[in-house]
Amino acid sequence: MRPLQSALLSISDRQIYHALRDAKGHRHDVLQGVLSLPDWLGLPDTEIYRDGADALLFARRMPNGRYMTAVFRIDELPTRVKENVRGNRFITMKVVGELKYERLK
Repeated sequence: MRPLQSALLSISDRQIYHALRDAKGHRHDVLQGVLSLPDWLGLPDTEIYRDGADALLFARRMPNGRYMTAVFRIDELPTRVKENVRGNRFITMKVVGELKYERLK
């Protein structure tokens, strides 16, 4: 597994819309998760996993026993300039049950 090239985490309006659109019954939870993402990423009970070579998964247990997960693509920031920008791009956020969470680990 290659090391991360940057600690930068980037999020776009388009990806927020994508996460909210896919959330269906959990839209309020995902919206609150996106709004508080900078805070909960640094909390000691937030778990971080590497999903293969190209994704980071941040997970946090919610009061209802489910898990909020945020997925970032590693070292991939789309730009419109010739210079490469190193960073990690937000892909989506989901609420998952404990069984699915265990499979993500």
